[in-house]
Amino acid sequence: MLKIMISGITGRMGKLIAYAINSIQDVTLVGGTSLRSAPGQIDFNGVSVQIGNAPDQIVPKTDVIIDFSEISATEKLLDCAVKYGKALVIGTTGAFNFEKLRQASEAVPVFYSANFSLGIYLINKLIPVILKTLPVEEYDIEILETHHRWKKDLPSGTALTIGQVVASCLGKRLKDIMRKDQSPRNCGELGISSIRGGSAFGEHEIMFLGREETVKIKHAVLNRTVFARTAVKAAKWVTGKPPGLYGMDDMLSSLI
Repeated sequence: MLKIMISGITGRMGKLIAYAINSIQDVTLVGGTSLRSAPGQIDFNGVSVQIGNAPDQIVPKTDVIIDFSEISATEKLLDCAVKYGKALVIGTTGAFNFEKLRQASEAVPVFYSANFSLGIYLINKLIPVILKTLPVEEYDIEILETHHRWKKDLPSGTALTIGQVVASCLGKRLKDIMRKDQSPRNCGELGISSIRGGSAFGEHEIMFLGREETVKIKHAVLNRTVFARTAVKAAKWVTGKPPGLYGMDDMLSSLI
């Protein structure tokens, strides 16, 4: 039985992951951490689990950690995972220290993804095909992402990941071609726009805009459970792997 700990267990995603664990065989929830709840016990579907404010209280008891928390908590968790030799799945997005993540992956297996959706994975696979087929000098490329009003990071981690795929296909660095404002675009620039409002779980649209035709790919999340269940699958997959930095491409390529 694989023992899982959740960092950010009382958050929106943390709760969904806890319920997902209870519905998947061969895994069990041993506890979690929360910056906003007092230490103690919490009930998930009749199962009482321990909550702590510091990862050292829970990490020694687990086999793998799933983290959907905040930047400050994630960076502390990386140190704790290395200290106790625990595998780690990270879904937290934002401007945290990716160098620290890479350093941790030299000691333990770390699975990182800005999005745990199969649909986004497929979109990232389609983009290189589209860019090899279209005469890119005749098209402008724009990414539009929409999320609920409470989302803190902007643009979304998923939009930036999609942008990285586009930039790589063009042989460019994302930071050199990305535009986040609404001013006129220069040829070869990549626009990324954001909308915050309502309770949208996450929508991403990639547009290839030509003078004679337009190609659009759109992905919309209808239920956050898709992220939770894939995060648990990632935890099962990465546990026991050699130290390294893994992602959706590694996991799904090995399963196809």
